[in-house]
Amino acid sequence: MELSAVGWTTLLLGTPTDRWSHSGIGVLADGRLVISASGGGELLLLDEHTGDIDGVWTGSAHAHGIEAIEGADGNELWIADPGPLGQSGQLTRIRVDGTMLARLTEPGTDGLAEQWKPTSTAVVTGATAHRGDLWIADGYGRSLVHRVSGTGDTRTIDGSTSGMRFDCPHGIAIDHRGPEPLVAIADRGNQRVVFLTLDGEFVRAVTDDAMPTPSSLALRGDDLLVTDLRGALLRIDRNDRVHVIVADSHGSDREGWPNRVVDGEVVAPEFREGCLNSPHGLAVGPTGAVYLTEWALGGRVIRLDL
Repeated sequence: MELSAVGWTTLLLGTPTDRWSHSGIGVLADGRLVISASGGGELLLLDEHTGDIDGVWTGSAHAHGIEAIEGADGNELWIADPGPLGQSGQLTRIRVDGTMLARLTEPGTDGLAEQWKPTSTAVVTGATAHRGDLWIADGYGRSLVHRVSGTGDTRTIDGSTSGMRFDCPHGIAIDHRGPEPLVAIADRGNQRVVFLTLDGEFVRAVTDDAMPTPSSLALRGDDLLVTDLRGALLRIDRNDRVHVIVADSHGSDREGWPNRVVDGEVVAPEFREGCLNSPHGLAVGPTGAVYLTEWALGGRVIRLDL
């Protein structure tokens, strides 16, 4: 796809002064976007049509992975928070007003794990026996993937049945494109996207030279979209072919990336329209619009119309 065919809108630039954005992104049923404020702690609910932004305090270090779901009381969120450097993270379920509904510790550890650093979650929907199962990518901790069923049964998968163990399974999504839903995992350290059955059995893996650091995943029609952290947006079609939507501009080759160095100081990057700096979070809206966050001081939120 030619970049000229991509509609590009910058929705938000964060506060760069010593405030990192390491955010996922979700879309509520009413179309509002949910992102983490740069620096963490607060969620921002952004109505892109009115420009209104509401803040919700959660106390999370990073809303790194955000999964919007329809709860019994309306909009709810699963937040994957890897936590501050050197500390364990948390996986929480909250209402959009910040009310805590549940907090999960690492399966099989009785809450004693020191390296529980979840990065992404996905919930199985649709008419399947696995409806309601929660899949968790522990990308920054032990490089494991967990499945928690609706009855509380857990299964932990290390990826070894694929021929190699996971290495930073960063993003996760449910892939409904085939006759049976699959779990798609952005196994970033291994430069691949792995597909499992809903029972956790290995199906296949997809690799491509254009995808050296796959990070986040989202389904859009017949395509599985992939952010590559080094600066690209890709799509995997139903035949596992990888296509470039926004090409890598090789900005990751510069000193200080994802930021830049000026007079020996690390400062925010110069974000340029049409050029991705460090695409991180990824979501698709009800009309097919694609939303990206970028990892850097301040960060950036972008809407792409393909």
